[in-house]
Amino acid sequence: MVRTLTRAEALAIGMLLARPASTDRERILASGLPARTFEVARQRVIASGWLVDRFVPDPALAGRDLAVFALGRPFAEHQAEVSKA
Repeated sequence: MVRTLTRAEALAIGMLLARPASTDRERILASGLPARTFEVARQRVIASGWLVDRFVPDPALAGRDLAVFALGRPFAEHQAEVSKA
């Protein structure tokens, strides 16, 4: 089932992705949401599997200066095949 993100969920996702080194308090303040609203939205986002917290090792350990991540959003009709790939 596909559903639309709420405004609070979208703001929580944005803060979690854009401010990875920030504290939860800093993210809440930057989002402009009440603290409890932010926490509930963050919990829904994580419980839904939209965001998964992962540990990424220091790229210098692999001889690299940085790590690059790309996020993609396939059309709904291609979601299953992209997930399998």
